[in-house]
Amino acid sequence: MNYLLKTFGCQMNYADSEKINMILLQSGLRKVLEPIDADIIILNTCSVRQKWEDRVYGYIREARALAKEQGKTLIVGVTGCMVRKTGLHTKFYESERKRKTAKNIELLSAPSSSTSPLAPLPSSIPSLFSPSTHPALTPDPSPLKERGENREVISYLFNSDDKIFGVTDTVDFTLRIEEIHYLTKLLSLITGAEIGNDAKWNEYLQIKQTQDNPGSASVIIQTGCDNFCSFCIVPYTRGREKSRPQEEIWNEIRECVQTGTKEVTLLGQNVNSYGKETKKKLWNSDEMKWSLPPWERGQGGLDMNQHIPFRADLKEKARELRNNMTWPEKNIWHKVLSRDAFEWLRFLRQKPLLDYIVDFYCSSLRLVIEIDGESHDESKNYDNKRTEDLQKYEVKVIRFTNDEVLENLEGVYERLLEVVNQSPNPLSQGGTSVNQSPNPLSQGGTSVNQSPNPLSQGGTSVNQSPNPLSQGGIKTPFRELLEWVDSIEWLDRIRFTSSNPHDMTRDILDAHFDLPRMCHYLHFALQSGSNEVLKNMNRKHTFEDFKMQLDYLRGRDPLFSISTDIIVGFPGETEEQFQETVRAFELCDFDFAFIARYSPRRGTRATDSMTDSVSMKEKARRWDILNTLLYTSVRKRNELMLGRTEDILISAREKDEQLVGRTRNFKEVYIADDGKTQIGDLVRVNITEMDRWVLKGERA
Repeated sequence: MNYLLKTFGCQMNYADSEKINMILLQSGLRKVLEPIDADIIILNTCSVRQKWEDRVYGYIREARALAKEQGKTLIVGVTGCMVRKTGLHTKFYESERKRKTAKNIELLSAPSSSTSPLAPLPSSIPSLFSPSTHPALTPDPSPLKERGENREVISYLFNSDDKIFGVTDTVDFTLRIEEIHYLTKLLSLITGAEIGNDAKWNEYLQIKQTQDNPGSASVIIQTGCDNFCSFCIVPYTRGREKSRPQEEIWNEIRECVQTGTKEVTLLGQNVNSYGKETKKKLWNSDEMKWSLPPWERGQGGLDMNQHIPFRADLKEKARELRNNMTWPEKNIWHKVLSRDAFEWLRFLRQKPLLDYIVDFYCSSLRLVIEIDGESHDESKNYDNKRTEDLQKYEVKVIRFTNDEVLENLEGVYERLLEVVNQSPNPLSQGGTSVNQSPNPLSQGGTSVNQSPNPLSQGGTSVNQSPNPLSQGGIKTPFRELLEWVDSIEWLDRIRFTSSNPHDMTRDILDAHFDLPRMCHYLHFALQSGSNEVLKNMNRKHTFEDFKMQLDYLRGRDPLFSISTDIIVGFPGETEEQFQETVRAFELCDFDFAFIARYSPRRGTRATDSMTDSVSMKEKARRWDILNTLLYTSVRKRNELMLGRTEDILISAREKDEQLVGRTRNFKEVYIADDGKTQIGDLVRVNITEMDRWVLKGERA
């Protein structure tokens, strides 16, 4: 039999499709690329937006019409995020004959239950899927627990409960992707012939994947999500978070590398929280973040969720002050804080904090610098209230007079340097002074622009389990996993997606610079530039959190690429709030962004409890504004790459005799096809020109 697998949506879905391919190919089915050649069509779906669901139903209608023209029977199945429950169309179990067929091919035995449509198999017939061998058939807490519902879910194949069966009569089966082990059983029941029943497919996360690109592998390290953003359907379709063991992941990647893989992308709905079940004492389940010491959390050592609040009405006043700095303030800004000694610290000018606007603020050190026009003898109780208020948030205040700054700038510099060096150094990995530029590539001197030396990791063989050297301190499980993967010889590149700002830790950010195989690219979702909208979305970060992390990464590598997700027209989003997102685009200079118009998803909090108040026309207008800004920032960022020589990993061959590949910082580059280069090859390229969203180059 021939099958066609059509994938919609995100990179996670494409990785899941590779698992489906592996199962069906090993079951003896043949993969085809056109509906006209297929006996079975499986659609791996996305439900983030309504238009993706509409595309799925449209594709099914076209495929059915084509099959009718051919006069053949076509089996259609739907999996992925549109599916809530695995099941079959009623026509496959409406008669006793079908049930006997199911028993004869020993499809499954379900636990005895008055609500189950299945009778137990006779004791003489061995059960492939008893509760003892298949945990998926035992009661399991529903992912809807977050909403106060604690249901017991038992999945039986003989049901048509999924909403898809109510929308269309053209689907033969639905399959929750986490229950991928049922795929061949469903096909066996439909066709009446046994197809690839194999117990090795009982665990979704353990099923290996095929690789469409031999040079690049996507490896799922985690499934599910516990964040429950108000607009997102994923926690209800994918369930709660579950992480794979580190060694299992390492072994899978090692096998890929042995067959020629040069790049691996680690996939999860929120990789920052990977392995939280293994370090429960460090994971704050109430705030959904790691409970690490202050110098271990977030950008520059600051816990980005411990915000220092400020009055909203101070923002406009602060903007005016930034545009009208005094001469002493300009001297500090341009002649002191711009020096190499402060290269890795991020100071903000005229920053609102509490009820005040301070002259300069470094969040990573929690340090305020004030420039005032009079002597600061403490006996005068000068501004003691402001100092006391800030100290409640562990902020240190250092003051200089105008005369000090104008007449003794070197003295100001030395004093400030002394204060900074006495503070816990947010960038130190073990004694690095703020006067020293930290070496982001201290793993043997490998340059970020060079492919790492696979023999420089202390002789670890690809056939040996890794023993990464600890750099001291507490590490998140995901950082530990990155170190394990980085120890694999002959692997050239490591990427991961996706991350969220609220539970990002500094050890993960620093991994991009500490580990030579890590690529300088990060995708993490901002969603909105308005903190009020983010709160309504049940996002657990602010724009300031996101911006600090972006600044930290770009501060260490100006070419570090950042992409993000944005939703426009979220329920209740005002024009003023949208303009905050516009401002975010102007400040962040994204390398790319996935901009979506808000689409109600039934079952999410946003749909159930909020009014979709922004018209489609207005959503389209806002989308167009952001897309125009994005095009400007993409070209601005791409321009930085012109004249550079980069290694690109070839990912596809285009129809117009072009090859396309990506740099280590994820820039897409097109070169001429010489007829010799293969997909998965590394090619050294001189980047010569920009072509709208992409780059072009010539072989070096």
